Amino acid sequence: MTSRETATSLVRPRFSWKHRGKFFVGILLIAGTIALVVTLQSLSGPFAPGVQLNGLMLQGMSTNTAQQAVAAMAKDQLHVPVVLTNTLPNGTVKRWYTDAQHMGLGIDVNATIVSAEHAGSSLAVARAASLVQGTSPPPVSLIAQIDSPRLMHELRRAALTFNRTPVNAKVELMKGGGLGLKHEVAGRVVNISASAQAVQTAWQQYLASLAHTAPPAHAAPSAPPASTAGSAAPQPSAAPIVVPLVFEPAQPEITYAMLNKINGELGSFTTYYIVGLRGDNIHLATKHISGMVLLPGQVFSYNKTVGPRDASDGFKPAPVIIDGQLKPGMGGGVCQVSSTLYNAVLLSGLKVTLRTHHGFPVHYLSPGRDATVAYGAIDFQFENSSAYPIVLVGHARGGVMTFTIFGHKTPGESISLQRGYIKYGDVPVETVPTSSLPSGKKEVEQSGHPDIRALWYRVVSMNGRVISREPLYTHYHAFPTIVEVGKTAALPPAAGTAPAAPHPPDE
Repeated sequence: MTSRETATSLVRPRFSWKHRGKFFVGILLIAGTIALVVTLQSLSGPFAPGVQLNGLMLQGMSTNTAQQAVAAMAKDQLHVPVVLTNTLPNGTVKRWYTDAQHMGLGIDVNATIVSAEHAGSSLAVARAASLVQGTSPPPVSLIAQIDSPRLMHELRRAALTFNRTPVNAKVELMKGGGLGLKHEVAGRVVNISASAQAVQTAWQQYLASLAHTAPPAHAAPSAPPASTAGSAAPQPSAAPIVVPLVFEPAQPEITYAMLNKINGELGSFTTYYIVGLRGDNIHLATKHISGMVLLPGQVFSYNKTVGPRDASDGFKPAPVIIDGQLKPGMGGGVCQVSSTLYNAVLLSGLKVTLRTHHGFPVHYLSPGRDATVAYGAIDFQFENSSAYPIVLVGHARGGVMTFTIFGHKTPGESISLQRGYIKYGDVPVETVPTSSLPSGKKEVEQSGHPDIRALWYRVVSMNGRVISREPLYTHYHAFPTIVEVGKTAALPPAAGTAPAAPHPPDE
């Protein structure tokens, strides 16, 4: 090798500007990649950059920390005032004051956190892009949670104040006799279901409006006492949520047009009683019934209408039939009311659906014409089997009780009760040995009643011609006379005990 060749081989080759550019670009790419990785790692939390909840920035928070913050917000909102309003037709506004907690309005903490985690994008690249573009996700709203049973309960409480229940048309008894009619009045009641939906919507809108507000101070305002909710205006710490309730018309069940079809007396019957405690019970029971209107197909229940025969309800002690005997009891006399009404029903041509006779005939009616009752055990029921409304009118005063039933009188029709037969049997006798009497001596311990069978006919005539004869059969079973006999050696064993009597009725 020559010296020239040696010198040439020792010279370092030069880089062109083209090669230098490529080198610097590579260096920048490597540096950018490293910076991007570092940036993405810093954005790896559960919430996207810029996610806000009621003005609270969630970026950088852990899920647990965010849950605690949302739970505090939920607690703050429990006592937000809620005002339910009712605007009357004349423009007057009535208000019901309560709060979110009493209305069952709350915040679903878990659902709110999930919504916040989904706000923006969970992809790291997209998060970085949002930083480059300068954009951020929209604010997150608190998610509503509704306790439906509590909401319905509070709305029903408010409805008790706001409802205007309809008033039925009425039949009024005129002093000089006859009937007068009073027009019905339509009502207006809260539509609970629609009002509940209005409250839920207002609550959701309220929570949405908080999305742009500043973070709340997590100290719940003092709650008004439960006893004042819905009764008096509280001292609110925030603007109340005002919800107009949804109302619907309520039509009366009985209208003037219906009652105007009553054109006469269908049937009437009278019995007599002795004034006193028993008479007071008769007057009270009659008062419960008089003026009652039955629409076609409706069934009258004596026990439901008159109610319990208790001292707290105004009834007094008087004799009742127990085990075939008259004995002291509460509400004695009300059976005369049911029996008198029973006869008026028969003479009005109405359908008797439930009737029970006494253990033996009563003194104020012929055998086979009575109807006993005992609250909680024996009822008297009949149906308005006519095509028109009927009204029951009762009077009990000065020892005279009358029930009259008014309705739509069919021209030419008449109804009567005709006796078929009344058959009396023997009174059985039972002897009971006793050591309390001298040997062979007898004493009547209890008087018995004979077996009695009675048949009556309800006869319906049209223009004097009989069109139907309905048999009404009653069988009073015998009650034995109980005779006590002083014990002797030859005395035969007792014949047995008396049969069990029906449930003690209200005589």
